[in-house]
Amino acid sequence: MQAIFLGLGVSFLLFGLPIMRNISPDSKTRAWAMYLSIAWLMISWWPHIGMHVHNSPDNLQGLIYIDYLFHVPLMIAGAVLAYCFFSLVRQRMRGTVPQR
Repeated sequence: MQAIFLGLGVSFLLFGLPIMRNISPDSKTRAWAMYLSIAWLMISWWPHIGMHVHNSPDNLQGLIYIDYLFHVPLMIAGAVLAYCFFSLVRQRMRGTVPQR
């Protein structure tokens, strides 16, 4: 599963930005935020697992650093995507976003 998501994430990094720009034509910031959040959600598992493999089992401080390094950005990415989704829905319901 990790290899599949790594491949999908790399493909998304290569080809996903134009799609995000079409989804959010009025805001480049929102498009980039969604793009980077989705990429992080799909790709971060590969280095996360790799760092756990190389961390010594009795190095609890290293474990805490690894988990904060990856889990906090995952939570932020989820919050960013939720905010972007609701802002897009709100604008589309008002009819203020040009649809392509």
